[in-house]
This record gives sequence, C-alpha cells and structure tokens, in this order.
Amino acid sequence: MKMKKHRLARRSFLGGALGATIGLPLLEVMDQAPARAQASLKPLRYVVAFAGVSLHNTGRPTSTGSGYTMPTPFASLEPLRDQLTLVSDLEVPANGSKGDANATPMGGRPQGPFHNNSVEPILTGCRSGLGPTMSHVTSDQVVADALAGTTPIGSLQLRVQAEAYVGGFGTMSAKQVGGTVSSLPPIANPLVAYETLFGSFTPAPGTVVGQTLAQRRSVLDLVGRRAQRLLGRVSRADKLRLERHYDEIRALESRLTDTMMPSGPGCQAPPAPTVPGGANAYSGEDERGRLLSDLLHMAFVCDQTRVASVMLTFAQCQMSAKPLVGHDYACHELTHSVAQGELGSQTGNAAWGAMNGWHVGQIAYLAQKLKDTPEDDETLLDRTAIALLFEAGTTSSHSTKQMVVAVLGRGDVLRTGRSVAANGARPAQVLQTLMDITGVSSPFGEVPGTVPQMLA
Repeated sequence: MKMKKHRLARRSFLGGALGATIGLPLLEVMDQAPARAQASLKPLRYVVAFAGVSLHNTGRPTSTGSGYTMPTPFASLEPLRDQLTLVSDLEVPANGSKGDANATPMGGRPQGPFHNNSVEPILTGCRSGLGPTMSHVTSDQVVADALAGTTPIGSLQLRVQAEAYVGGFGTMSAKQVGGTVSSLPPIANPLVAYETLFGSFTPAPGTVVGQTLAQRRSVLDLVGRRAQRLLGRVSRADKLRLERHYDEIRALESRLTDTMMPSGPGCQAPPAPTVPGGANAYSGEDERGRLLSDLLHMAFVCDQTRVASVMLTFAQCQMSAKPLVGHDYACHELTHSVAQGELGSQTGNAAWGAMNGWHVGQIAYLAQKLKDTPEDDETLLDRTAIALLFEAGTTSSHSTKQMVVAVLGRGDVLRTGRSVAANGARPAQVLQTLMDITGVSSPFGEVPGTVPQMLA
C-alpha cells in the first residue's frame, strides 16, 4: 500500500502551549505555487536604515566606476563590494526658516534650524519643518503595502539606539490611515522584537511584557512534540533545514538571555543618563544592533515580514561615542569638536570616521548574514534592497550637500560593485529607484524621480 505523502501549506506555523507559535522556513514538503507564480517563492525584501549623524568628508568617494577606493567610513562593506552601490553627490536643498512653507523648497528643508529637519525630506521626499513630526508617508510603508501579502507583519520598525539620552528625533517611519499620517514608533528592545516576530506570550499578572526568557519556557519547548513529530515526516533535506532553524532559535534565545537581561525578577529598561555627551549615555547599542539584525534576518528567513526600517541612531545623535571610538563625546558633539580642532586634525578626523564606521558596520553585519543565507539558487541579499542614509552630508555637520547613500543587494538590476555620482539628485530619489525595482512604481515625494546611474 502506497504511503500518503505528507504536505504542508507554505504559510505553516507550529503552535503550542500558551499560544506560542513559530514560523517555518521553506521546505520541500510545502505546497508549491503554480509555475506562473514561482516568483512568490522568493519574495523581495526592502530595508531602509538611517544614521542620525553627519558623514565625514572621507565618506565621499573620490572616483566613480568599479575601481573606486572604498571610503574609510565604509571599510566594513569591503567584503560586500560586489553587492554594494555607493551613490554620492546627493543633496537636500535648503532655504527659509522652520515653518515657512513658502520659502522651503519642494522636497527640501529649512535653512535653519538644522536638526531633525533633514529627516523628512530624506525619508519621504517632502518638505520638513512644517510640524513637530513627519507629515508624509515613508517609502518603507509604501513598499509594505505592495509586498506584505499574507505575512503576519506588514513592516517592522527597529531602532538600535535605546534612548534619546538628551534629545533628537527618534522615529523614521510613517504611514497613512484614513486621512491621517502617523509616525510608527520603532522597537529598541530585542525582547519585544523577539516576541513580536516569533512568540505569542501572555505575561503573568504583575509582571511586564519584557520579563526575562529565563523565567519562561523556550518557544521550542512550548511547541514541543509538534516540532519533533514534524521532523519525522519530512525528507532528509527538509529535516536538515528544520534542525538548523530550531538551532538558530535556540541560539538566539540564549543570546537574548545572556547578553540583554539584567539580574532580578524582570527586565527593566536600561538607565538613561542625563549628562550631555557623557560616557554613560550608552546602553549596549553595539550588541543591541546585532541582536536586532539577527531577529530581522530570521524574520526574512521565515517570511514573517518583508519590509523593515532600521533607525541606527536618533537624528542629532547624543549617544556616547566613547565605547565606539574611545573619546568622551556624544556622537553629534564629536563632529563639532573635530570641526573646532579639539582633538587635533589627525586624531579628530579618525574618530569621526570611526564613529561613522560603527554605523556602517551595523548594516554590514545584517547584509553579510543575508548574503550567507541561500535562497533557492540565490541568497537573501540578492532578493533584498537595503539603503543606508545619513542625516547630513560630507561638507559639514549641518549641511545636506554632497550626501552619500550606501545601497546593498539586488545585483540583478543595480550597478553593484560601483560608485556612481547622482549629480545633485535627492536621497529620496535613491529610495524611489529601489522602490521601482521592488515593483512599486508610483511617484514618491514632492520631486519624484529615480537615479538612472544606479541601474544596470
């Protein structure tokens, strides 16, 4: 008698006690889509990352084409050069004062004050300074509307900097519901991100949602026998995929418990020092960023979401730079101190570049994980478009001239492995180019357009 072949729906989950669920990776045993819909088995992904600091002038490429010298702040992307497009000579035009709609250029910013007023034109392509928050939809939300499909989470908003510490603009994503545009608060706590993506837990009375994982059973323990039973029903190749998937979840749970959890009965927000630029204005952001990248990577693997915004640091970042570069300044204040010669030219420029390099390194870590993950005959990075944007350009800490955007992925349609000059185009037009190749061709921002030099 022929044994009936076990099949799974593509959007299968394992459910268990306390409402715990985990998504499954693509398996051979899962029902396949018809040939005409084959592309849905390899969904596109879209990531916009933002660094709330100005880019040192060494971040501007000195040449175009494939033989360019990697700018010092982008050194961590050298192993990913073949998947990288550096787009330079971008600009957000500036004129008028805050709140002056008539003087502010279309898609531009007020001449002054500077801080926080570059965020909206960079991420939405629309004028800033007309209100206290973003008043236009960001590109990630436009793409999410097109890509989300049946994914549990339409888009994911993350932030590496845990607290404002002194001040600054801490959101980078906004969507329209009805006739109102609302900013979407990012998740900075890796435990909250973990629960959002991979678990459905009900906190016990009198506790907080972010209690330690050590006080709970593992999500894999909660799905228990169902997970083991599935291993016995699939092919050898699928069994290997599932075992690796389970191992990654176990490892991530262990890292969250070991590195992010304070001692005591519950997880509490890390302390937020109030000393401007002090060395204590830091809450493990380096490790926090890697944990969030690990979670985002797994979310893409499991098709939990296809779109993410990653705010590395607040605009006008007041996170301490000391753990990153060894000098006792906040990131933003470091740029002013270097400009004023406090550290000396050589030491100061190196510190500013290293601070930029830390931001770039966070995205390099994510991109490398995506590149190391095969998906059919490609990699996750091949199916992902990533853009890293900076708050300010390379001419000064309060300028939006000579801006640079690092783009990773989509080498099938982009001129990867090259540096390209955009001849005064807007950063938002880099985003529209990525939106177009992701299948979203509607005009974006007040000055819509793409950067043709980016395309293969």
